Amino acid sequence: MKTTLFIFVMLIGLSSYSHQSLHISLQTAPVESLKEKVLKQLGINETEVRDELFEEKVLPHAPFQTVMAIPKMISEDEGMYTVDLILVVVNNQSGKIIQKFSEENYLHSDAIYVSGITIDTAPYLLSKTVRAFGIRVHYSGSSRPNPYGEDFLSLYVQEGSIYSAGY
Repeated sequence: MKTTLFIFVMLIGLSSYSHQSLHISLQTAPVESLKEKVLKQLGINETEVRDELFEEKVLPHAPFQTVMAIPKMISEDEGMYTVDLILVVVNNQSGKIIQKFSEENYLHSDAIYVSGITIDTAPYLLSKTVRAFGIRVHYSGSSRPNPYGEDFLSLYVQEGSIYSAGY
């Protein structure tokens, strides 16, 4: 009797567990990320993006939009590489690209390597009606006796298509 009761309880437990597992797996279908949506629109495979340099940030003055800095690999050889920089402003809800700018051969990394990219959304007001955002590129040297580090700031204006406003 105890054995029959034990088997009955185990069957009910397994039935309940499998029902919950099925319910959970149906609810957690993979959702395409904003980055994946943008790369698909641009026709870029994720393996072409230098992930450690990829950056995205919601615009504080337009919280429904995100700026993405996409470093697309052009060449790589023995630790040295060159990337194109693709800047996009996208709608956060739909993932649709609103504006796009690309600059070929934007970054070169060798003995002085690119250690990071950040999107700077400080209020760069170039005039009463023109607001820019910045892309900061951080460079570091690989020499320990003679350390080296430098940042470059490029400003970009959102008017029609994005274009570089200066350094």
